[in-house]
Amino acid sequence: MTRAEFLARCSTIFDMGLATEEQLRLLERWADTMLRLEYCLFDQGDQIHYVWQFLEAERRRIGERGNTLANDEAGYNLVRMAAVLSHPCQKCAEDPRAWHTRSAMCSHGEKL
Repeated sequence: MTRAEFLARCSTIFDMGLATEEQLRLLERWADTMLRLEYCLFDQGDQIHYVWQFLEAERRRIGERGNTLANDEAGYNLVRMAAVLSHPCQKCAEDPRAWHTRSAMCSHGEKL
């Protein structure tokens, strides 16, 4: 991927309304928690209390009704953001209406 292609993908993410400060903070917390969990599981680390704190914060964020997976709009938007950045087809990655999370649905046949 070239710099121009990457920036075009970032532009798509921005145009889709996915690049909010709130979304980016959530992305940072999700990634940090995953690294801490891996540390606990694979290196016998002592970071599990941070993981638990994150999970408790997530419970509050998504609500008691169990608003998870595709019903978690903020969480799913992070998946959408990652899908735009990693989509194998540049044409789809630059189309804000494309189904980015299902790259097999690409009709362009590029790099699939």
